[in-house]
Amino acid sequence: MLGLLYKDQMTIWSSYRKNFLLIIFLYTAMAFTMDTPFMLFALLFIGGVYTTSTLVFDEQSHWDTYVRTLPVSPRQIVGAKYLLALIWMAGSFVLAEVLLTLCDLYKGQVTENLLYNLTGCLVTLGFVMAYYALSYILSYKIGAVRARSGVILAIALIIAIALVGSHALENVLSSLFYALPVLDETTLLVLIAGGSLAMGLVLFMISWCISTAIYAKKEY
Repeated sequence: MLGLLYKDQMTIWSSYRKNFLLIIFLYTAMAFTMDTPFMLFALLFIGGVYTTSTLVFDEQSHWDTYVRTLPVSPRQIVGAKYLLALIWMAGSFVLAEVLLTLCDLYKGQVTENLLYNLTGCLVTLGFVMAYYALSYILSYKIGAVRARSGVILAIALIIAIALVGSHALENVLSSLFYALPVLDETTLLVLIAGGSLAMGLVLFMISWCISTAIYAKKEY
């Protein structure tokens, strides 16, 4: 399984490292100069994009015809994809948090924004995992190339939600805070972040089981 992870990671790095570094530079510059730190949340989504692209490469090179002859099970083959996605999303989460903290240090707002940034990243991570839970199932069911159009539409939708949600989040949190006066703001944020992350993880694990079942029945 380590060999499968290494193969996909090298595919991603050789194909997308310049793109990834450029995105980091652009989003960081926007966060510092245009007061749009929420753009850094998109790094969590991009980490998943790279891992799903390996399914396209596999499909185009007929990799699955070869890998099914190796002493690895369908659960391991599919699991390597999901594990790599989790690694990339976790790494992107840490990177986003570091860049958000540096941005707040530059603006002198670390104390005020630390909890909000952490909550925003955790909520984003939960929704990103939920999105890729569906994306992987579609890719294994109808093919990665055919599922790509749906991925593009989802990217546009998530960006739109991020733009709108960044302005609405404070109002929503305030409304919930007043509606549930027995909970302080910190507790409320923890519940929102924890609920989102738990939802994403559960859906991601269910997706892995479904994708494994789909993959095991396919003939290559």
